[in-house]
Amino acid sequence: MSDFASMLNRVAGLAKEFKLANLRPQIAACEDLAQGHDGIDVAVFGRFKAGKSSFLNHLVGRDVLPIGVVPLTAVITRLRFRPMERAEVCYVDGRAEVIPVKDIRLFVSENENHENQKEVAAVEVELPALEGLAPLQFVDTPGLGNAFRHNTEAAMKWLANVGAALMAVSSDAPLSERDLALLEELRRYTPRIVLLLTKADLLTMPQRAEVLAFVRQQLRRKWETEFPVFFIRSDRKKVH
Repeated sequence: MSDFASMLNRVAGLAKEFKLANLRPQIAACEDLAQGHDGIDVAVFGRFKAGKSSFLNHLVGRDVLPIGVVPLTAVITRLRFRPMERAEVCYVDGRAEVIPVKDIRLFVSENENHENQKEVAAVEVELPALEGLAPLQFVDTPGLGNAFRHNTEAAMKWLANVGAALMAVSSDAPLSERDLALLEELRRYTPRIVLLLTKADLLTMPQRAEVLAFVRQQLRRKWETEFPVFFIRSDRKKVH
């Protein structure tokens, strides 16, 4: 047993002995890393309809993830680079099933898998288009604050696994109290946080400047710090 694995077992034992249940997610994430997973998870969080899936589709260069006007993402979906295109559905009971990439929506969308009745733990998507971003692995999380409580729970459970976080916030309603609460939670798990202000094409240039000033003021007021901030258009073009 390696020194790391031995230390991890010791920490897990102490957490169990002293009933530190709040450490379990972090310990589970460390156990996952110890199994040899070589990617770095960059999770995309945000409220329902903030533009998370649209942003990830932009990185891929095509609509791999479903988007629409109702809550869509129902389960965790990880996108990573591999030379051959492939998608695999991982079920809660440990089973795995390879599917065509075009059928991802049948397992990750709320419409096709309502309340996760298919008991999907996660969907792993491998795409050649992400070669330039490896070893980063992008995780699409269910939108927060929509009508489906299980979606929010699935997103929050993923927090302990995150190596870095992208938080999508709609430019037309920047940094609500819910957004600030999510940022507070994210800061417990990673200092690597980037804000994506989506739907920037809905704003004029002066309005973007006003929104950016407001966001930076809110961050300084709340934590006396700033995060990198980028504007993203609805048509997938980044606006600096």
